[in-house]
Amino acid sequence: MHVTAYASASEFLQAAGAWLEREEALNGLMLGLSARLAGQDKPSDPQPVMMTASGAAGLAAACLQTSPQRPVVLYAPGVGSPANEQDAAALDALVEAMQADGHEVCQCVGPSSASLALADLWTKRTGGTFKLLMGQRIYELREVTAPTGVSGTARYAGPGDLDLVVDWQHRFAADIGELGHAPASREMVREQYVAGRHTLLWEDDGQPVSMAIATRPTRRGIAIGGVYTPPQCRRRGYASACVAELSHRLLDAGREFCCLYTDASNATSNRIYRKIGYKLLAESSHYAFVEETHRESGDHPG
Repeated sequence: MHVTAYASASEFLQAAGAWLEREEALNGLMLGLSARLAGQDKPSDPQPVMMTASGAAGLAAACLQTSPQRPVVLYAPGVGSPANEQDAAALDALVEAMQADGHEVCQCVGPSSASLALADLWTKRTGGTFKLLMGQRIYELREVTAPTGVSGTARYAGPGDLDLVVDWQHRFAADIGELGHAPASREMVREQYVAGRHTLLWEDDGQPVSMAIATRPTRRGIAIGGVYTPPQCRRRGYASACVAELSHRLLDAGREFCCLYTDASNATSNRIYRKIGYKLLAESSHYAFVEETHRESGDHPG
């Protein structure tokens, strides 16, 4: 099994992009993050980790980590299938290479079978353990079923909404636990979410009541995230209407599909997305690694 590490996201995409695009929505997180890195004016500091593992049948696994504080995003399509020897060996080779290069790895995320396999391999080598942070579901939409009877209208956030979007981004991060990461900075919100008409606000009686953000575009699709409705405005259909309208606009603009991640345990969000046309694509799992010396009572492998 041969592992290749890439010095730039452009080189990584040249090597793995077409392979990942065979299941573009499933790999939207890796594709979108690497495209964002490739489009930066200056290199990231620290250098992101970007690796592929190849065997006799070609590429078998890939991983991307934007910083030591962020999870390793991975893909190994054959893990979990009846004949997965090459893919399991590919994950093992990636783990060995990351450890040999001294990379810090605190979390991993990806399709559930591959993520669990990597978590198991990593902790067997390090002597620690791992725990499930969040079970997730990946959805894809190609045709919108718009909700009816929801009061209000939609508009894109502008410069005057920056304080609101920053605040709601922080509240959204708190609601989902944000898994130990710092919330988006004001500059990041301005550049990535407000500029370029990426954030849609749903208004009722002239007041913003819900938000959804278009993020991580890929060749044919785009992700929707940051869906937030203040507690006092919930259970009125605002989030459904906002996500449906943003999805509709993105498809009308030429995207073939929209995709999004949900918390598998949140029955409400999973239900509302299915009602507006999102179809379950795959299960994903997000694990955290726990060093043996800091193991808390009750921690156990996920």
